[in-house]
Amino acid sequence: MNSNFDNWILFGEYTRLHFKESTSYEISSSSEHDLFFSFWQIPIRHFPVIESLGSFKVSSKWYLKIDIGDLILGRPYYVGTNLTFNPYVGVRAYRIDQKYNFLTREEEEMEATNYFYINENKNKSDSWGLGTKFGIDTNWILGAGFRLFGDMSLSICYQHFKLYQNLWYYQYEPGESDVSNAFGSVSKEKDKVLPNVNTVLGFGWGTYFDNCNWHFDLTASYDFNYFWQQNMMQWLNQACWTSYNVVSGTGSYLVYMNTAAAKDLILHGLTITARLDF
Repeated sequence: MNSNFDNWILFGEYTRLHFKESTSYEISSSSEHDLFFSFWQIPIRHFPVIESLGSFKVSSKWYLKIDIGDLILGRPYYVGTNLTFNPYVGVRAYRIDQKYNFLTREEEEMEATNYFYINENKNKSDSWGLGTKFGIDTNWILGAGFRLFGDMSLSICYQHFKLYQNLWYYQYEPGESDVSNAFGSVSKEKDKVLPNVNTVLGFGWGTYFDNCNWHFDLTASYDFNYFWQQNMMQWLNQACWTSYNVVSGTGSYLVYMNTAAAKDLILHGLTITARLDF
């Protein structure tokens, strides 16, 4: 929306990205060299010797939901005949929700009998953020409505996390009923002040109509979005397993390592945009 006050413009934008991804891996051989290990895996047996675990089937599912709202105030101006800048400031609000489910199935042969061990690790992170945003949009005008553009922005936001983790262990022996052990359930809340950066490089075409009262713009760009420390599920999962006996149910099995760093979330890809200004 254009303003009569020194040609300032007020611009609002909503971004929605929801998707899920699944992966699986199966070991075709029972050789020790083919064993698979992961820090999402629960070291159930023979504590604390994690090397004794031998998964022959692994699967995981990751769910990601991102909803971002930006409200910015900018002032475009010409730097040269064919170059414009639009510096701006504003506010950003967002939600980032994630789920990660990890499942391993292990087989062990003892006295000609096959035993199956299943580890299931379900993780959830719900978060919202609110903060400031500032940046600059640049247009390199080529003529006939065509242009190249490059944009960059930085946001500093307060973010509140709600974290959940549920761990299960199942043991199956042929000829007998399943033995199921609910291994643990953990929840925690965490507050952080985190940055996120957005960079854009693209090509566009635009035109005015209705006596320059309206402007239509069509662009194609490649975007990078970098969100710091979003994998708080991993942070919660970083635990020190000590001496715990599954059979007797005794011992201390979980000690938090609060110094573990959460990993970042990086999104990038092609973006097609149609925009109408009035």
